[in-house]
Amino acid sequence: MRKVAVIFGGKSCENEISVLTGVFVLNVLGREKYDVTPVYLDTDGKAYTSPEMYNLDVFKRGDVTLLKRVFFEDGYLWELKEKGTGGKVKKLVKVDCAFNCCHGGLGEGGGVSALMEMNGIPLASPSVLPSAVFLDKAASKLIAAALNIPTVDYIRVQENDYKKRGRFLLRSIGSRLKYPVVIKPARLGSSIGITLAKNEDEVKSGLDAAFLLDDKVIIEKFLEDKA
Repeated sequence: MRKVAVIFGGKSCENEISVLTGVFVLNVLGREKYDVTPVYLDTDGKAYTSPEMYNLDVFKRGDVTLLKRVFFEDGYLWELKEKGTGGKVKKLVKVDCAFNCCHGGLGEGGGVSALMEMNGIPLASPSVLPSAVFLDKAASKLIAAALNIPTVDYIRVQENDYKKRGRFLLRSIGSRLKYPVVIKPARLGSSIGITLAKNEDEVKSGLDAAFLLDDKVIIEKFLEDKA
């Protein structure tokens, strides 16, 4: 029976939606075919496992530190016994394949891919480079342009640049893109921190909201559905 690690959570503001995805996958993978081990990545980067993770109530309680602390090494998942054991470790399972259910952050952006690659564990999602490139919406637009694939007109802005040259950016939006525009964090999912701005004041508010989630933001020309 194939031993599958389902990895979810992660250091991202999308941690909670990733938990929903991970628990869903845990419950739909056929247990008659697969021996499934849940691996939850907390927002502090630590990893945990428990057979209780098939139930969302584990996460609603809000204290995952009561679960088994684990880490990957040499293709295995190990338990790290921290409390009163002198840091002893226990080999739990040889992982045949991993399923990445992380949303946003390093979990989706290549971190989990790199971890599995270093451990020789096949992963049912893209490798490091495509994960990193295509999570970053600004980078993916550059790749698309190099392949002559049309994309919506956009402006990319870093938070530090906006603080220094914000007025120039606002003028550029008006002259290059025209209103309305869509503002979104560059490296999150397509439903987090997004603003449709119809004027300069709404752009400022949208940028403030997006920069709370990512230090890189893209501003795109809004395309109206006229169907």
